[in-house]
Amino acid sequence: MDKYCYNHNVKINLLNEIFGEKAVMGYCEKNTRKRNAIIRTAMEMLPTAQRKLILYKYGFTDGHIHTTRQTAKHLGISQEETKQMEAFALRLLRSPSCSKVLQKLLSML
Repeated sequence: MDKYCYNHNVKINLLNEIFGEKAVMGYCEKNTRKRNAIIRTAMEMLPTAQRKLILYKYGFTDGHIHTTRQTAKHLGISQEETKQMEAFALRLLRSPSCSKVLQKLLSML
């Protein structure tokens, strides 16, 4: 079988043609709200400092991923503290209680 490019935009364009842009956009917005709710739930499981770090570093605050150096400067802490806090936060997010919540996102990709 031939290989094809199944990226998100290609799929959306085809679905727009089949179902109409309004129907597809409504579904996309609904999924976006669901994804945001899942992420919000997981983030609320983190202590405030770790939540701020993850949200900033991974681009939830402004749409841009930030380096450890940028994150440290933004939070007013050292790069080493930033690395330690990130490691702690990611351990928490990988814990069964958080990862179970976040695993729902995998089926929405």
